[in-house]
Amino acid sequence: LYHFTGIDERVEDLPFMHGRDLKNFGGVDKADLRIFRVSFSGELGFEFHFDSKLGPKIHDIIYNHNLSDKDNLNLRHFGSAALNSLRMEKGFKLRADLDMSHYKEAGIEPFLAKKRPFLGRDETFEPKRFSKMFKIYTDKSNAWSVPGDTPVKSKDGKLIGYTTTTARSTTFDGTYGMGFVYANVELPREAVVEAYGMTFAAEILDGPPEKMKGKD
Repeated sequence: LYHFTGIDERVEDLPFMHGRDLKNFGGVDKADLRIFRVSFSGELGFEFHFDSKLGPKIHDIIYNHNLSDKDNLNLRHFGSAALNSLRMEKGFKLRADLDMSHYKEAGIEPFLAKKRPFLGRDETFEPKRFSKMFKIYTDKSNAWSVPGDTPVKSKDGKLIGYTTTTARSTTFDGTYGMGFVYANVELPREAVVEAYGMTFAAEILDGPPEKMKGKD
């Protein structure tokens, strides 16, 4: 946060999940943008919304600023694979983790209206599956993650669920996955995941392995 307040002090008092329009970001003429204090990585960060033509200019304001000491801040570019790993560890869902599921199955109740009616609300619906996260002990030699729609089985071979999206972990040498477990099966703590003709040990988690950062 100090890094960005040094570039433009107008972000210092920006609360979590709020945004504001900034003219001449970083004191640079015509570098206008809308900034939100939120990040799909689950880390302390910001989202910038601006005309795509301003992309190189906004990048250079941040990356080349004298506060962006690459040696001390370890500032570097990263891509969608890194973002996917970070959001996975915080339990942030993609569309693939929600498609074709009822809201009672998808684990999104905290984001729904408690009293107000909405399309699809059905208090009588009985879930047939529940959203879960998996810790998958993929082979250390594998640089990839297991794919979505990968079967999750009990150790005795009974199908108990499947993955929807997965990502290599940033905190242990393995994979985290999101998916579903079926409501009509006894849920074991330990399981196995089958992918690419291989079988990997897995744990069914009670929640995301990492806490979201940057709210305070």
